[in-house]
Amino acid sequence: MIPTRITAWVRGPREAMTSDSTMFEASVEVEGLQAGEHQVPVTVVAPARVGVIRLEPAEVIFRNR
Repeated sequence: MIPTRITAWVRGPREAMTSDSTMFEASVEVEGLQAGEHQVPVTVVAPARVGVIRLEPAEVIFRNR
C-alpha cells in the first residue's frame, strides 16, 4: 500500500489523549477487490473518548496482483 504511514488528528479529553500509536488501529478494506490498482479509504479506530477529526491521507493506493 502507498503510503505506508497515516497521520491522524484527534480530539478528546486530555487524560484520554496519547501520542502512543499502538493505541490506534488503522485499516483498509481490500477483500473482494479485483486485480489492479485501487484507491481505498482508511479507517481508524481510536481509544475510548477520543475522536478522529482528520486523516492524512484519507485514502491509500492498494495494488492487487
